[in-house]
Amino acid sequence: HCSTKSRISTSMDRIDFLGFVLLLRDISRLDRYLTQQLGQLRNLRAGIYWYLIGIAIMMVGTEAETIVAVLLGADVAVPYAPISDYIFTFGVTLFLAGVLEELGWRGFLQPRLQQRFSALHAGIGIGVIWGLWHVPMILTGTGYFTFFWYCMVNVTAISVILGFLYNNTEGALPAVMIAHASHNMPRIGDAAGDVPAVFDILSGDTVLYLLCASIIALYAGSQTLTRDGTLPAVPGQLGDYVPKQEVPAD
Repeated sequence: HCSTKSRISTSMDRIDFLGFVLLLRDISRLDRYLTQQLGQLRNLRAGIYWYLIGIAIMMVGTEAETIVAVLLGADVAVPYAPISDYIFTFGVTLFLAGVLEELGWRGFLQPRLQQRFSALHAGIGIGVIWGLWHVPMILTGTGYFTFFWYCMVNVTAISVILGFLYNNTEGALPAVMIAHASHNMPRIGDAAGDVPAVFDILSGDTVLYLLCASIIALYAGSQTLTRDGTLPAVPGQLGDYVPKQEVPAD
């Protein structure tokens, strides 16, 4: 009986030790995952032109209706909102919504979906999820979205553009976050005259973002949205990468 108890005790000790080793391995993997996932927030290596491209696309989109109104000779009031509104909205979006949303949309979903689908389809899929994320804001009348279909089209086009920025900057989330924050700021000018009727169907920014997303897909290619055909690495991949083995010829 003592011998049996001793063997059981030894087996339990081995199980406990094995469990401890597995726990340490999982903790190590979790630490690696969090380090790589959150490390994207420190990726500032993208060229300054990528930051400028993101800001320019978003802000020109916001001002699209104003630009058209000016070209048609309408009067424009500048600025549309107090300066403090621009600073506050940019800061809140950058450090709250930008961090939380972009870590999820671009930092997590984009690189993983791109392993199975084209970058364009990944961006569109994320855009649909992103649009559904805003449904509570639509229902409560919070923010600038008032119609569901408008929200879906708008954020889906933006999602493709931000996916383009993410892939071409090797996963530099700050560039994406700044573009996101630039989009959320109030427009600078307010047209006093009438704008073309097309903007009653789709807003000026939605039209421009759809145009930009289409040009990006045609120019860079829908598969990766990059000219060189490469994709950023998947950050925080928990599983070990196992390369495909070549099947020997008969």
